[in-house]
Amino acid sequence: MRHFESHITYALGNIEDGDEKRNYENLRQAINFTLNCGDCITWKEKENLVIAPMSAKRAARSLFRCAGRVLFMSATMGDVSIFLKNLGIDEKDAAVYRTESQFPQGNRRIVYRNCGSMSKT
Repeated sequence: MRHFESHITYALGNIEDGDEKRNYENLRQAINFTLNCGDCITWKEKENLVIAPMSAKRAARSLFRCAGRVLFMSATMGDVSIFLKNLGIDEKDAAVYRTESQFPQGNRRIVYRNCGSMSKT
């Protein structure tokens, strides 16, 4: 990964200001962010390098450091304890508010469609 970052830095020296330079700079920042998160896996898919985090803890810490409070809203959050753990948030530092849905039950149906595998294999 550091190999890619250093090549982008080198390429930036040869590109004049403009959209292409901004695109390379954004790519370099994204690679550095991923490297600093530490817990990622990478693989090559055709001609693309795919980078995926193993957990969101480090990324969440980096994203949340600029905020005094963070609000998550979801109708499908699932187990709150697991959600908080995966983000590295201590349960004693969180408050949870649950409410019943205001939508009529007839408008909340789940439609199953067997569209095939969603795995990468």
